[in-house]
Amino acid sequence: MSPALLTIVSAAALAAAGIAVASRGTGGAAPATSRTVLDALGPRAYAPATARDGAAVRAAGIPLPAGGNFNGIRWELLQGDVPAAQMDFILQYNAACQWLRAWRRGSLRALGVLQRAASWSAFRGGGELRLGEVAAEASRGGGKDVTAMLAECTAAHTREAAYARGLGLTPST
Repeated sequence: MSPALLTIVSAAALAAAGIAVASRGTGGAAPATSRTVLDALGPRAYAPATARDGAAVRAAGIPLPAGGNFNGIRWELLQGDVPAAQMDFILQYNAACQWLRAWRRGSLRALGVLQRAASWSAFRGGGELRLGEVAAEASRGGGKDVTAMLAECTAAHTREAAYARGLGLTPST
């Protein structure tokens, strides 16, 4: 598929999902309001007002445990545009937290998903969070990294559940 055709298909898919896409006009002053910028792979950034809809599209392939969702992520409160890579990181980290909490509740599937999640784009290349190490600790029944991440995820979930309810949305479990 040519890049031009891929751009058209991506724009059509986003429009069908209700996400506004701004064209890359030539000349003229840049708009004063934030906008979605489209490239061949889809939007490169989302305004806080459109980020929830964009996240719904980007999250389509991210597995969640039963009762999981991304309703509590506070997209509308972010300052400035949300780059697609940052959105992907937030979604993937949030999903990993949901699976870690599911592991703590005794989910038989959670450990396998956590082990596979270590290869998701948000966790590749090391960085501060080494989800592979957390998953390995979880497979041994726990450890300091699992405990620390669970504490962080539990605190975030408490905030997210309250936010989702405030929007009239169902919070994740």
